Formats: sequence, structure tokens, C-alpha cells
Amino acid sequence: PTSDPVENVVEPACDPEIMCKLGVSYLRDELHGKAEEIFQQLVMTCPENAIYLSNLGLALYGQKKLEEALGAYQKAIALDDTRPGRYISLAQVLRELDRLEDAILHVKQAVSIEERNLEYLLLLADMCRAAEKHEDVRATIQLIMEIDPEDSRLQDFQDSSQP
Repeated sequence: PTSDPVENVVEPACDPEIMCKLGVSYLRDELHGKAEEIFQQLVMTCPENAIYLSNLGLALYGQKKLEEALGAYQKAIALDDTRPGRYISLAQVLRELDRLEDAILHVKQAVSIEERNLEYLLLLADMCRAAEKHEDVRATIQLIMEIDPEDSRLQDFQDSSQP
């Protein structure tokens, strides 16, 4: 008996790995609505997958569905709290929801995971400046200067760290 080669072909729409790659491709192309559809499907089939939830959060954020993005990121972090980028994404959503204090806490969490990440530290300094937390701005600038005293972005904070 000969086997039918079509029988062994995996349906792309059913393969989570292929669907995830397609969703990420949509995200890259800023097709957030299409990406949301893909990641909603993936989350329904595998609700414990933090990667799918994070990507869903990104798709929702790209459409300014901030409350939904917030929920997706919170679930992703609850499942896997080791990825600092998730805290940063959550912080950005919180900032846009005018929850700056909560946003700062999440950026601090990301910094605690990657202490020498200049992008995270600069974001923390920026959010602390927006919250008028001058001592925190100064402390964060000091950390940045210890890592890279020549970073030209520090100039943006020199004047604002004074009360």
C-alpha cells in the first residue's frame, strides 16, 4: 500500500508554531488586528503560554486597546516573571493609562532583572522625572553614569534632576 503524501502535511492554520510565526510577522508589519486574531486563537488553545499572551498584548497595544493589553501582559508575567521586556511593555501601557506610579514599579522590576540595561534605566529616569521623583531621577542617573558616563542621553536629565 502506498501512503498518500498529502496525508502527512500539517495544516498550517492548526500548527501553533506556524501560527505564532505568522502572528509575529503581522506584528512586524504593524498589522495589529491580524496579529490579534492569531494570538487570540493561540491563547484560546494554550492559555498558559506566556509568549502568546505577550504577543497578544503587543497586538492589542498597537491598536490602543490598553485595558486589554494590560490584562494580557499581567497574565504573561504571572506565568513567566523572568522576562524584563514584559515588565517594560506593561509599564508602557500603565503609563498611557495615567498610572505612572505603577508603571515605575514595573520598570524597577525590569531593572532588577537586567541591572545594567541602559534603555531600562533611561526609561526609569524618564518616568521618575514625569512623576517629579527628583531623588529617584538622581539615583538612576548615577547608575547610568557608572555604566556609561559618556552616554549622550544623560544630558536630557541633567537639568530635570534638580527640584
